[in-house]
Amino acid sequence: WAKQHQFLHNAMELPGIPDAKEPDGPEDGIVVLENNLGAAIEVTLDQEMKVLYPQKSCGFDITRASDKLMKVHCRDDPSIFGTRRVEDSSTLPASESFGSFGIEVADFLQKEQHEVDREKSLLQERKRRMEKELEKQRGIEVFC
Repeated sequence: WAKQHQFLHNAMELPGIPDAKEPDGPEDGIVVLENNLGAAIEVTLDQEMKVLYPQKSCGFDITRASDKLMKVHCRDDPSIFGTRRVEDSSTLPASESFGSFGIEVADFLQKEQHEVDREKSLLQERKRRMEKELEKQRGIEVFC
């Protein structure tokens, strides 16, 4: 048994014979898009459209696609978009693969966060003024 096991082990190490357990990358004809951005994106290739959420990835079969132009846009702001041709099997990070798309999404998210922080601050200020007014009202009621 040990000799047979050693033979099989050695056969897997022969040059030119790829180990089936360790693929070099995506399958032939498949482009994998990784959404390494902080926002959901919509991805279109040929007639196929998929939503890709942050930190998720998805494969697209480019062998059947008649139009090899991949289009992406930010789901929260469709005016932010990018395109690129996909010809070979590869793994593409969304932040780097569509020109300025990744930078524009990051800017959009930063502005959104700034707006959220501003709204939170305004809400806290309104709450503080209301509490102050209530205290004033309570003081008046005590003297009546």
